[in-house]
Amino acid sequence: MRHFLLHHRGPDDPSRFAYLHNVQGLSAEQDRLRLITLIGVGALIVLNGADVVTTHLLLVHGAQEANPLSSLLLASASLLWVKLAILGALGVMVIRHRPRFGVMAAVFITLGMYATAVLSNLLVLRLVTR
Repeated sequence: MRHFLLHHRGPDDPSRFAYLHNVQGLSAEQDRLRLITLIGVGALIVLNGADVVTTHLLLVHGAQEANPLSSLLLASASLLWVKLAILGALGVMVIRHRPRFGVMAAVFITLGMYATAVLSNLLVLRLVTR
C-alpha cells in the first residue's frame, strides 16, 4: 500500500519526495538511533583527540604510558591517526548498516570511558604542573 501511495500523489504535493530522506527505508526511530550514534562517534573523535593531547602533555612532564599498544603507537607518532582511522571506519559502518541499539550503547559506554580518561589526564596534569 505504501508503494502505491508514493507513486500516486499529486505533482504539487511536497510530501511526494519524502521517501528520499530515508533511502534505506528506516523507521523514524531507527533514523534517530543512527543520528544519536553518529553524534556519539563525533564526540568520541573529539575525546580521542583530547586523550592524545593530554597524554602527550603528561609524557612531557615525565609520565609513562601504561597501555603497551598505545605506547608503541605513541613512539611511532601514529596514535592519533590510528584512532581516527578506527573511528572513521566506525562512522562509516554506522551510516551504511541498519542502526542497532547495542552499537549505540557501546559507543556511549566508550564515550564515558574516554571522558573519564581525559578528565583523569587533566587532573594528573594539574597536579604535575603545580
